[in-house]
Amino acid sequence: MRVSGCSSVLGLACWNPLTGDQALDTAPLPSHRCVITLTPGVAAVTCQPLSASSAAAQPLLRINTTGPSPWQLEGVVLANHTNADESTVIFDGGTHHLLVENSVISSVPLSSNGNESLVHFKSIPRVTMRNIAIYNITSEEEEYMGAIHASGVSHIAFDNSSCSRVSSAGFGCLWIQLSTPAAGNPANPSIRIRGSVLTGNNVNNSAWEGSALHLGAWLTEAQLVNSTVRRNRAVNGGAFVFSPSFVDKLLFANGTLVSNNDVRDDKGTNFFRTTGAVVKTEFGFNSIVITNSSRIVNNSAFYAGGAFFSGSNIQRIEVSNNSTVANGSALDGGAFYASLDIITLIVSRNSSIIHNNASGRGGAIFTGRELTYMRVTGRSSVSGNYANSSGGAVFVSGDLYQLEVFGNSTFSDNSCNETGGTAWAAAEVAFQLWAEQSVSSFTMAAPSAT
Repeated sequence: MRVSGCSSVLGLACWNPLTGDQALDTAPLPSHRCVITLTPGVAAVTCQPLSASSAAAQPLLRINTTGPSPWQLEGVVLANHTNADESTVIFDGGTHHLLVENSVISSVPLSSNGNESLVHFKSIPRVTMRNIAIYNITSEEEEYMGAIHASGVSHIAFDNSSCSRVSSAGFGCLWIQLSTPAAGNPANPSIRIRGSVLTGNNVNNSAWEGSALHLGAWLTEAQLVNSTVRRNRAVNGGAFVFSPSFVDKLLFANGTLVSNNDVRDDKGTNFFRTTGAVVKTEFGFNSIVITNSSRIVNNSAFYAGGAFFSGSNIQRIEVSNNSTVANGSALDGGAFYASLDIITLIVSRNSSIIHNNASGRGGAIFTGRELTYMRVTGRSSVSGNYANSSGGAVFVSGDLYQLEVFGNSTFSDNSCNETGGTAWAAAEVAFQLWAEQSVSSFTMAAPSAT
């Protein structure tokens, strides 16, 4: 069943993953509602159709009979439930939109299959999780994975939910493998985390990445809205990892707090992969937007990108509307690191990039090639950043074309021990500096002789 406009069912609002405009969304409403309880005392899965027309198309569940018992199954159809090498619970197709709500997964053993999780959603285009509590799930075994796995899905929502203290070798909370949209569902692949908390999760195996979210395949948009992501840790990539994945738009909005996430290899065997404590992708971003009083603070990567790491380009970074990126740290790029180019970086409307530091280059920002355009405006600030080597605020390995500071904004009080207290660029091509307020220092290295 498809709807025009944005009708809702059971208080679940429809949503457009690109714009957030409910009036334009034509997504199918959920056909089924399921409740999962996996705790030491209770193991139950209950599913019910939400309309008479969906009653004949129950989602298939596959149950790992080696997991907690007894099972209480109501209103579900079972298939292959004797397969002990699968996840504890598998939702296997049967619907275009599944709602899972009011569920608890806590203090139970992880799946004995090294390639699987406790719950797996398979081949369901749209999965909405709401009011889910996942906590206190750990394993010392290196082959064990984490809590939730979704494969063959186009849209994931994790709303008003929490995932905390999940520790495993493969991933922590969510492992999402997005697919291209199913026929009749033209919207682009997306994930939304709204009103949720992901905290204290850990991945302890350097072969895997992303303690809160590991996402594969091309992604149109990832939204974090009014959510908290704190104290997540991994050896290789921090809280969120998109691999292999190009991210069109990454949005932090409406008071989202991302703090004290860490990527570090205490064994010293994986130094060059300890990158991106908040978000890591090897394939680049079209845009990173941090807006509406959101804060990215106190995050740390041992090697590169104290908050954000891109192994390719970042087309646009925007920090706006009373938002802050602060107190990040790394060897290179205390807050942002791009292996290739950053095309546009805007700090506007009472926002700031402050007090980040690098033990090497680029206290706040590092780019391996060019920074085309940077603008600080609307009573905003890039200040108090520090690099032990070069580029107290910004290090550009190639060309820095244009830097503008307008509207009672400041680009000052950044420092380093070598060259470029505020910014350092290795070459000059059509460089322009426009400063209405102060730019305390800028160093342009002489071009190499050819």
